[in-house]
Amino acid sequence: MGLGPKWEKNNYQGIIEAVTGSGKTRIAHEAMLNHLKLGYCVLIIVPTTALLEQWRIDIEEMEDTYIKSLINSGQLELLGGDNKPNLRHWRILISTVQSAMDRNLPPQGKGGLLIADECHWYGAPKYSKALKEPYLRRLGLTATCERNDDGIEKYLYPYFGGKVSTFSYSDALAEKVISPFKFSFFGVELTHEEREDYDKCNFWCWKYKKKLIENYGVVEKPFGDFFRTVSLLKKNGNKDAGYFLSNFTKKRKLLAKTVNKYNSISNLADIIKSAKRTIVFSQTQDASEKVIEPLKNKNINADFIHSGMNEWDREQVLIDFKTGDIDVVAAPKVLDEGINVPSADLAIIMASSKSKRQMIQRTGRVLRKEEGKIAKILVMYAKDTSEDPESDANECFLEAITNAVGEDNIRKFDDNTINDLKDFFSPIDKNNKKSQNNNNYSHGRVIMY
Repeated sequence: MGLGPKWEKNNYQGIIEAVTGSGKTRIAHEAMLNHLKLGYCVLIIVPTTALLEQWRIDIEEMEDTYIKSLINSGQLELLGGDNKPNLRHWRILISTVQSAMDRNLPPQGKGGLLIADECHWYGAPKYSKALKEPYLRRLGLTATCERNDDGIEKYLYPYFGGKVSTFSYSDALAEKVISPFKFSFFGVELTHEEREDYDKCNFWCWKYKKKLIENYGVVEKPFGDFFRTVSLLKKNGNKDAGYFLSNFTKKRKLLAKTVNKYNSISNLADIIKSAKRTIVFSQTQDASEKVIEPLKNKNINADFIHSGMNEWDREQVLIDFKTGDIDVVAAPKVLDEGINVPSADLAIIMASSKSKRQMIQRTGRVLRKEEGKIAKILVMYAKDTSEDPESDANECFLEAITNAVGEDNIRKFDDNTINDLKDFFSPIDKNNKKSQNNNNYSHGRVIMY
């Protein structure tokens, strides 16, 4: 994947939408280096201080003598957190969106290139103020260009001049920039009490969804458009929209803490032990702490990170994960965007998300290219709920996955078919008749679309 002529033909403006793990940062480095050598300055906007540090590290590790000369002469500055930059003398400025939006940061030198990492963030009205008009060359980077409001159309497209490139799973596999992968769903039953609570919330969601469609003309599909419109209605004081979103949130929290997901995680111990490293994505901080206990009981070295921890403790967990002192790290949203995570080949997602962007970000954590690696992705879900892959909760995301890897590499399992899941995830033996393209797995149920 490269910048290509479309960005140049669009007056060096545009958004690149590419699945996580396919090399967006490398593209940004290419654009940055080319413009620096032409005399431009480069402003890089990021949503978090963790990404601020990540960008600094990545730039300092670039093998280019010109970049190194700028760094050595003090022309790489950081704005955000506890940093105190010299804003009168810089060629590369990395800033958090919070620090950039209320400051005047004029280009220095011949002109300015603005790189907006995770640019979907800047569709929010206050964050859009970080998109500086004097920077006439503009590059937005995102895994999926979508939001639950009208911020894409209102702020991002006008500023960046629309999307100039889309790089899907199929594209990334075809160009061999991500690892081949297998994708599985693992179903659990709700408890009796959970089922009652879920059905109650689901009924009210259905009732208010029906009213919103019939009385306010809200379009039902795709869900992202429906949710975006409902969120705007609530913001404008619509009570039916508020009731829908309240029950939707209750339902999502219930599914995130389903008891049998935690009961079943220990049954996956053999699969986790056979993986190089495993990342478990939870929905909440409490869940990230809770999920490691059954793994520790199976003699698996596991730990958690979340935004409630201090930065040093989070960094130490990732160091231990990289060195092999920890085999499993559990985390909620803190690992979703941008942070470089040590190479892992198994991702366990505790709750299927209706956000296509979040699913792409999470799966991308294990798809980074590594010689001989076949990545494994397991999504836990509560049966007969909106998480069930036979519902349309992840229709767009699953379509993208299916188009990339084919139906034979997407299966459903549960506690009764653990051995079949092990077989599905087992390394491919070149001397064996099994291959990625055949269908010798008779027990896992194929999901047909």
